Amino acid sequence: MVRWGTWAGLALTLVFLAGGTWALTRKPFDRPNEALAVFYGSEPDAECMLTAPLHRAGKAVAPLIIAELPNRAMPRRRYAIEFLGEGGYREALPVLEMIARNSAELEYFRGDALLAISEIDLSLARKVASGLTDTTGHLGGIAKAVLQGGSTLSVLINRSCV
Repeated sequence: MVRWGTWAGLALTLVFLAGGTWALTRKPFDRPNEALAVFYGSEPDAECMLTAPLHRAGKAVAPLIIAELPNRAMPRRRYAIEFLGEGGYREALPVLEMIARNSAELEYFRGDALLAISEIDLSLARKVASGLTDTTGHLGGIAKAVLQGGSTLSVLINRSCV
């Protein structure tokens, strides 16, 4: 005979599972600017989760990110660049290319922008990288990887949380 405690435990487990599924599949932001505010101010458990609010908001937040990207004081700018590349947002290509080619930009922003371009349009990334073959450091490494392609580039693009 099954006791009441077993049924209550089963019911409680089902409620938690249903609630967890709802929490994982919902879009928590009614407006894209809410996602942007959470992106700027959140403190996630892992660095690779910084773009999670942007991914949850989806393409609705991309125009806000693209408009803000030329601002060199933009909070978490590197992660915003990463988000645009991962999402394949073609409309971001002009601003990403501007950052990658601009020698007044910090090297790591330029490298990140080039990497994002490679995720959206590899042909364009190779054109931009061909003009950066004499650079060193982060930017030089990205430029060389873009030109080599294959597994060299794949390793840089794979940003999964481990």
